[in-house]
Amino acid sequence: MRPFRTCALVVAASLPLAVAGQETPAAFTTTLPDGSTAVVEEGRGEARSMGSYTVRRYDAAEAGDETTFFRDGVTRRRDGFVERVELADVDGDTQEELVVIIRSAGSGGYLSAEAFSTGASLALVASVADLQAQADPIVALSGATAVSEAPSASPSPPTSESSAAIAEESVSAGAARDEGSDAEPKASSTSAFGYDPSGRKRKHGCPPSKRC
Repeated sequence: MRPFRTCALVVAASLPLAVAGQETPAAFTTTLPDGSTAVVEEGRGEARSMGSYTVRRYDAAEAGDETTFFRDGVTRRRDGFVERVELADVDGDTQEELVVIIRSAGSGGYLSAEAFSTGASLALVASVADLQAQADPIVALSGATAVSEAPSASPSPPTSESSAAIAEESVSAGAARDEGSDAEPKASSTSAFGYDPSGRKRKHGCPPSKRC
């Protein structure tokens, strides 16, 4: 069985921002590997079917002060309701990430999940969406991180043969340009409008070697 921990669900008792008849947002509290406390909560005053959720982290403290010393947090968009929160190592670094799993409110019950690092900073590590209702989000997240961390193919270095061919082409092109620049333009024996180089006007049809 894959190692993970499911976090406790806590429903807020007092919601001053809630609107009459609106569903109570869910909140999950868990202790992270470093002893700090994480609280995942749907946006207050929002519909359960869509909106936002926050991840807030508090420094480790004595019982009763678990959510007193705020450290950092993030706010994320959700399409559905937060179904559960787990701790699992999704990127293979031997340190558990905080995984938020969301289920869509439609008939398909599709799943999405986002994993956050629990080290020095709270940052998004991987996310997946549009999973089937019975899919395993932890497995899907592990696959997503494996793809993102795969090294990209780098171009092969040029071989000595290709380098020599490129150099030869460059020399040939330079020589052609030099030959073209040395060639002097041929002087025209006649200019426009029927004048010869001496400036005398020629009759129409008179060859330039004769005076007409």
